[in-house]
Parts: sequence; structure tokens; C-alpha cells
Amino acid sequence: MVGIARPQIRRRLPGDVDEGDQPQEEAQIPGDMGCADDDQDGRQQAAADRDQPTPERSLLSSRRRNCGAMTCRGAGQCSFHCPYMQTGNARPVIPPTSPLSNVQFSRFTETEVAKILTFGSGGLLEVMVPMTDDERRDIETHLKQKFRLSLAIQVKARHVLVRRNRADLLSIRFDEKRARLVADPFFFYFFGFMGLTEMQFRAPVFFVPSDVVHSSADPRPHGDLVRFTFDGSMDRQSKDRWRPYACDPSEVAGRVVKFLRAHEARRRVALPRAARSLIAQPGTILVGRAA
Repeated sequence: MVGIARPQIRRRLPGDVDEGDQPQEEAQIPGDMGCADDDQDGRQQAAADRDQPTPERSLLSSRRRNCGAMTCRGAGQCSFHCPYMQTGNARPVIPPTSPLSNVQFSRFTETEVAKILTFGSGGLLEVMVPMTDDERRDIETHLKQKFRLSLAIQVKARHVLVRRNRADLLSIRFDEKRARLVADPFFFYFFGFMGLTEMQFRAPVFFVPSDVVHSSADPRPHGDLVRFTFDGSMDRQSKDRWRPYACDPSEVAGRVVKFLRAHEARRRVALPRAARSLIAQPGTILVGRAA
């Protein structure tokens, strides 16, 4: 019986490379692991991934569907940059701006008056804001280092004007409770028109003593309230009742300084000379003989 010689099968070692046995493979690009459709191992890996989906892979597949123009370099690599996804369904980050509120307008007009008093006096006036507004005081001011006399100011401002008889009027209506209605020589009203474009008071403004306002601003009682109407002409040539109290915003501080100095001088004259020297010393109390 003739034996058939079996071909010897030589086990190939990893170091054995035959030239010309296999076609030359493409050069490998660093980081390029091949797509899932390029080799059998990639297809098996993709099938295994489909059988056991993970949150990351479902996120990748979702982004692939939404970004059809994107290219994948590998099964685990995908570019996340998709301008349409980022801007197509975007909503405004900043909501539409709301109109200017009365609280905002009132607070910053008071701040503007404080600036006028401080800068207009060259720092001679100290300006403070009361912690409470029970007495209708928006601003308190006094001469620097002169603590005995202070002036209270209520600020009333508008950002629109009324056209009447070919003249622009600053028309301001406000209510006061009877119980809180105080007329005092050291209590003044400031009326002014705030131009929102210029962001400052337009001349003229009106600096009026409280007793004049309460008697001349058309007071009308409504139950426990009193309604006042101030109509001041913005025409410099006007001769209405408010003209004596009209001035440029830069002149308000000078009027306050003049008023406080005049009352300080009267207070000195009213005291005896000996008392003036004693009362200037800290902690001294002036006591008079009973009549």
C-alpha cells in the first residue's frame, strides 16, 4: 500500500514575514483605528455594542442621526460639533427688557439730587438718606461740621412734560395723608423734569418751601388724603406763581447753603454773648432762670 505523503505544515511564527505573499497594507495613521465597516473585528464589535447599548453610545448614535453631515473616524470617535444643534433650537438667553419702573425712576432721581447738592456745593454740604420715610423726607442735608441745623427735602420728578398753551409744563400730582402733612421752614420740595435721553435734570427745576406747596399747589381733600397738583412752566420767560422758586440745577446747592447760613447766623444773634461762648464747648447745657 502506497502511503500518501502528507504535506508538511510549517507553523508560522510571528517573526516570519514573506515578501510578496500578501499585498502591502495601507500605512497606519496615528490615532486612526478604522471604521466599523472596514474589517470583521469591527463588525463584530459593533454588533456586540448594539446588543448591549450604553448611555454614551446611545448619545453618540443620537448625535449621528441629527448631524448627517458629520464624519466618524471610528466606532468610538465622533465629532460633537454641530452648528445647527447649537443654534437652530436656541432660545434668547436674556429676556426682553422691562419698562422703567416707578421705583427705579424715583430712587435714581433722589440720587441725582444728592449729587447736585454735593457737587454743586463743592463738598460743603453733607447729604444723607433717612432710613425711614415716615416723615416724607427723601434727603437730609447740613453744612459740613455744622450739626445743629439740617434741611429735609422731598423729591418729586417726572420724565414727561405736558403741552399747554404753547408751553411745556412740569405737571406732578401727588397725595399726602393729613396726619403726615408737615409744613416746616426746614422742609422743602424739589420738583424737576428728568430727561431720559440726557439722563439729568433739565432746567429749570423748582426748589419750593413746604408751606408754599401746601397752600398754593391746588390742595384738594379726599377723605384722609390731600391731593396736590404742581404745574410749573418750563419756559424761562414765564411769570407763573412758581417762577420765584425756579432755578438751574447747578444753583440748588447754593440756595441751600445760603438758607442754612442765614438761619445759623440768626441763631447766634438770638443767644447772649456769654451763652454763645459756653454752648460752643461739647457737653455744655444752657439753663435759664425761671420767670
